[in-house]
Amino acid sequence: MSYIISRPWGGHCGIGHQFFNWLTGRLLANRYGLTHVHAPFCGEVLEPQIDMEVKYWEQFLRFGDTMLEESKLSSNIKKIQIPKVKWDEASYYTVMCDHPVFKETIEAHKDKDVLFECAKDQFVGLGWEWLDRKELREKYEKSGCVTITPLSYEFGTTNVAIHIRRGDVTKDGRYKVRWVDDEVYLNVIRQIRDQYCDPIFHIFSDGTTEQLSSFEADDTFIRCKENVVLAFHHMVCADILMPGQSMFSVLAGYLCDGIKIAKPWSPHWHDFPKNDKFIEVNNQGDFLSELIKEGVRQ
Repeated sequence: MSYIISRPWGGHCGIGHQFFNWLTGRLLANRYGLTHVHAPFCGEVLEPQIDMEVKYWEQFLRFGDTMLEESKLSSNIKKIQIPKVKWDEASYYTVMCDHPVFKETIEAHKDKDVLFECAKDQFVGLGWEWLDRKELREKYEKSGCVTITPLSYEFGTTNVAIHIRRGDVTKDGRYKVRWVDDEVYLNVIRQIRDQYCDPIFHIFSDGTTEQLSSFEADDTFIRCKENVVLAFHHMVCADILMPGQSMFSVLAGYLCDGIKIAKPWSPHWHDFPKNDKFIEVNNQGDFLSELIKEGVRQ
């Protein structure tokens, strides 16, 4: 039997970054019929964008439940290193599961008793056909941490979660590629209000209330720098979710069963499935707003 593992890179990498390291092995396993070996999320670093030690996400997400761990494999199993495939702006949309380096390495050894090891910090563009979102959501729902994490959503209303990346992201600074103007989000909010008489908006952000003052309204809660697990759980459980330019909230988007107002961002969040749970929004915040009536969770 052939196995594959992709180890999350610890250090200064947050849960979003580590999830996409982990996901590389998962996608390649599903694509090539391999057994995915779970490598736990790790790291004890705390810094402005990591306000909870990443190792604790392991017991919260529970993605490793029922999965084989490396310690259960034979200590003598042959290990095959999959060469690192360069991942940068020029190759984001070409480094997919069928990339020749992945395909040739795996197919040359896949019928043997081997453990394929993905290169450190390897990403692969998301092939939605190789991702089982339902499986990940089911693992998440079984977490004891999730069952005791309180939700402040109101029953009988349409709860909308919007993640706005600020903090180290500024319009003209180092991470300006992740900047989205307030007006884009406000346009989304206006269109949702046009379709529902009762929406409640929850704005999650690492910014300040002063930075987000344009969102103040009777139907809006501005939740700045909230406990990261609580914010994440609210995004996962929203009726409508608009993730920000952040792997952290995109991870919530994979787990959310509600509608995703899906603004394309990076190779991990684009080419959305053609169903009523994903509604693509353009750079101005415009989308076919009548579609959200069809896909909202009943």
